[in-house]
Amino acid sequence: MGSRLICALLLSWLAAGCSMTQPKPAPVVEASIPQRSEISSGDQLLQAGLKQYDEGQYKRAALTLQQALETNLAPVKRIVAHKHLAFIYCTSNRVTQCRNEFGKAIE
Repeated sequence: MGSRLICALLLSWLAAGCSMTQPKPAPVVEASIPQRSEISSGDQLLQAGLKQYDEGQYKRAALTLQQALETNLAPVKRIVAHKHLAFIYCTSNRVTQCRNEFGKAIE
């Protein structure tokens, strides 16, 4: 009876170990990294505005993000710009502008 208990414990331990294996990771797909010359001025403005935002330079960031939005930014990047502008406006109690920017981001 003791050996059956030990066998049962060993089997359950082995089974638990098998169920804890992680799935095989997806294959790595090489993505092309855009070269400096391929980055548009809108992308550069967005990056600069986000850096200014991170550094707490909110007035400068708002101006730079607005300039970025006046360029031909990709839709996802436009969302990021509008979202950060909304945060700037919300924290400075400009509620109407905050709502407008969030609305544009949602569009």
